[in-house]
Amino acid sequence: MSETDVKECVPCSAKKCSSCEKGTTPLLVAAVFALYGITLYVSQGTVCTVCLIVVPFYLALGLYLRHQYKKERNNLTEKQTVSTS
Repeated sequence: MSETDVKECVPCSAKKCSSCEKGTTPLLVAAVFALYGITLYVSQGTVCTVCLIVVPFYLALGLYLRHQYKKERNNLTEKQTVSTS
């Protein structure tokens, strides 16, 4: 298996790791920045600009990766079901 066969992980540019492939890592990053933004808003009455940009981006990325993972998993199970029939 060559290195070109392995997909790269979008958030960390590493090899295909399971938490990034499933979309867990970007969703956790979005949750951390959202919690930080909420804490700032409650304590100081303002939200940092980075939080306003990062949260929707990583949320969308995580949901997209989760959708792709589920789609690939369903295609794989359908192929296995057809081949065993």
